[in-house]
Amino acid sequence: MSTAQSPGPVDRAGVQELHDALAQQQFRLLFQPQVHLATGTVVGFEALLRWDHPLRGTLQPADFIPMVEASGLAGELTRWVMQTSLVQLRAWEDLGHCGLQMAINTPLCVFDDADTERLLIELLQRYELAGNQIELELTEQALTEAAPDLIARLQALRRHGISVAIDDFGTGNSNLRFLARLPLDCLKIDLSFVLGAISDPSDAMVSRMTCELARALKLRVVVEGIETAGQLQFFSALRCDLAQGHLFARALSAGDATALLQSGCVFRESAPAEQPARQLLLLDDEPNILRSLRRVFRAQRFTVHTAVTPDEAFELLARHPIGVVVSDQRMPLMRGTDFLARVKRLYPDTVRIVLSGYTDLQSVT
Repeated sequence: MSTAQSPGPVDRAGVQELHDALAQQQFRLLFQPQVHLATGTVVGFEALLRWDHPLRGTLQPADFIPMVEASGLAGELTRWVMQTSLVQLRAWEDLGHCGLQMAINTPLCVFDDADTERLLIELLQRYELAGNQIELELTEQALTEAAPDLIARLQALRRHGISVAIDDFGTGNSNLRFLARLPLDCLKIDLSFVLGAISDPSDAMVSRMTCELARALKLRVVVEGIETAGQLQFFSALRCDLAQGHLFARALSAGDATALLQSGCVFRESAPAEQPARQLLLLDDEPNILRSLRRVFRAQRFTVHTAVTPDEAFELLARHPIGVVVSDQRMPLMRGTDFLARVKRLYPDTVRIVLSGYTDLQSVT
């Protein structure tokens, strides 16, 4: 490390901790399953790094990766992640779980060293794995700042079958022409859009446009951070390829990930059972009113869904083909008119009705 890049006194202590952590095997990997949405099967994992710090406990990457990159240790740590990931893939292959893919978060700076490329190819050969079992995830911002020779190195890796994905897509500054020229195989929709996709029309629009763009560029789409059945239904309807998130499983130890594979678990979403015309959603923060309205509409042979908060209502809208939405106007978290305005943008074919006392007429007209 050159003097110009040397960290200050406080950073030197942190860098020494990193060296010690590598030497003392304080780093470990967790594995979050990636599920194929068309079949519900686990087809791969994302390798997630953790640091079991002796004093501070388990640290997330955000707590130490900036120091890793500033210290010049990113290459060494990433190569450890690559080797550990491939060793695990080989172990699963030996148990009969063949063809799984491992997604590895990769800082672009590691490709400043040609040894990284050689090591990755050597590891694939050593553990008798196919190139397409490895996917390198790089952030959108990093790729927009990449030098032409680094792009060429990614292209060389792709010739060995290794996949390249943009992580956190939608948060960077890449333009469409630049994106079309990148050596890519996959777009990974950023978590921030996933969280709001079923309740925020803007996030829903970005998600739809990302999927359409990916199809136009013949790229796969991975959705991270799926936490609810409504989110799963939404992104399945957009024909995304893979998904991961707490709805399926949290990041797992190698042993727990192996147990999941051995169980043959298949994740299935339930198909809507009725047509939208007979599905009705009631939103009111008063449970007694909801019960009364439910009795009335059930007598008319509607399938009635009820929610006491807007978030519950958006989740139900994403999960069921609802044709009619009835909302109270005066609610503590959101006015009924504001809720229905979002519903109009998200589900323009729904019939929308607001319930209001006569004193509220000015607010709904």
